Amino acid sequence: MTGKLRASAVRLSLAVLLLAGVSACGGAEEYTVPSKACDRDVNKDELGALLPSGAELREKPSTSDTSFSCRIYVDDLMQFAFTEN
Repeated sequence: MTGKLRASAVRLSLAVLLLAGVSACGGAEEYTVPSKACDRDVNKDELGALLPSGAELREKPSTSDTSFSCRIYVDDLMQFAFTEN
């Protein structure tokens, strides 16, 4: 492989890697903000303002003898929680 051809191949490889990284880091929200969280009514606009963009939103309810809690995760990181006593 000649020097010019090798340099072109390296530049092309770097460009492909950079484009792949940019497309993978798109900050667009992919989940839908719910109007209910753990079966409780929530204001989806207010909740959406508190949550970061990400690919997946999930909720995890928990109950005890005296309270009910709901944790909301975006991409497996807890972002918001509320408790009812």
